[in-house]
Amino acid sequence: MENYQQNQRVLSNLKSLVQKSDKIKENSTHYIIQCPKCLRELNYQKLKLYITKDYKVGYCFRCSTVYINSTLSIDFDIRYLLKDLITKFKKEETSKIDVSYYFNSDPIYYNDFAYKYLINRNPKLNIHEINKLGLRKRDNEIVIPFKDLDNKIIYFQIRYIEPPRKGLKYYNPKGTKPLYIIKNEKMSADAIVCEGVFSAIASKYFFSDKTIIAILGNRITNDQLKTLIELIPKRLFIFLDNNELSNRLAFYLSNKLKLIDDIRVPSFNYNNDPEELLIKGVKIDENKFNNIIRLKELERKFIEQFKK
Repeated sequence: MENYQQNQRVLSNLKSLVQKSDKIKENSTHYIIQCPKCLRELNYQKLKLYITKDYKVGYCFRCSTVYINSTLSIDFDIRYLLKDLITKFKKEETSKIDVSYYFNSDPIYYNDFAYKYLINRNPKLNIHEINKLGLRKRDNEIVIPFKDLDNKIIYFQIRYIEPPRKGLKYYNPKGTKPLYIIKNEKMSADAIVCEGVFSAIASKYFFSDKTIIAILGNRITNDQLKTLIELIPKRLFIFLDNNELSNRLAFYLSNKLKLIDDIRVPSFNYNNDPEELLIKGVKIDENKFNNIIRLKELERKFIEQFKK
């Protein structure tokens, strides 16, 4: 008997599901069949449900429903079982960006103009952290490297210390903008999502035990979303520049990321980016965030109760 949960997880006899399938394909690691949910609700007949050959877990690449073997718990941690599967479907490598500009820039040294600029923006930084982040300088610029999940530099961004013309603070090479990721050394199962690179660097001091992600704006692109899915964080903290933006992105992601059932937003009112909050000395930790999935469930139950 299938047990549908709000977070799109299904307990099912996966072996029986495969054996009873009229249409089936397979590769070296998975059986590929029609998704019962897509078939029942939309009469969608393409083969989009991938089930591991040990019948532990399955994932539909159309509706994002997770199928878990009925001998396991609905709360079974499927992130690592799904990671290899998701990785096979990750986006093509970011359109080739010539990153030689980054490698031809210069290191930042203690007390030089770039160091002073960065310390002025974020007093928590030090020369060790600056070098660890790979930040470099060139003329009037801070050059920021972007790395993929294999730690390879695939992109860069320029922050002008003195803008060459009014309003021009940043330069991004043409092409698909990847996520800016600061990995936690312990590869934390939690991730913080913020707007810009400097917000990400500031967030590192609020959440030293989490992976930090910047989406370079307040909306996430489809390619960035695919990379985020590949990370499969267990908990996602949305920390954009104000409450409204955080809530909007959180609700969007709660509908897109069925693998993640713990997406949190700040429970406090704020209208500053993380960098400004850090400078102001505001203390922030994970206890000041609410699970928006849980809030949606409570709201749904309240409405149902009110209807009665």
